[in-house]
Amino acid sequence: MHADLQDTGADLIVLPESMMNGLGMADDTLTHREMQTANGTVNAKVGILQEVRIAGEILENVDVAFIDDHLLANNSLLGMSVLGRYKLVIDDQSKLITLFKK
Repeated sequence: MHADLQDTGADLIVLPESMMNGLGMADDTLTHREMQTANGTVNAKVGILQEVRIAGEILENVDVAFIDDHLLANNSLLGMSVLGRYKLVIDDQSKLITLFKK
C-alpha cells in the first residue's frame, strides 16, 4: 500500500474498501461505524492491520478504516494511528516530511 496523503487530522489510516480483500481483511471481522471527515459523516469499516511497513520500519497492530473508494478520490490517508508513533519534521520549502521514531 502506498499512502498518497499524510493527514495529521485523521485518527486512523484510511484506505479504500477495494483494498480490504488484498490485505486479508474480511468484512465480518470489522466494526462498522460512522466517522466524521472534512466532507461530513461517512460509513466506515474499522479494524486492525497486523503490520504496516514504512521505509523498512515495521509497525504492528495499526488501526485502519476502510471507506467507499469514491469518497477518497483515489487517495489513501496516513493518519495518526501511524504518524503518532513518530516525531514529524516538516520542511515547507522542500515539501518534505521526515519521520523520526519516538
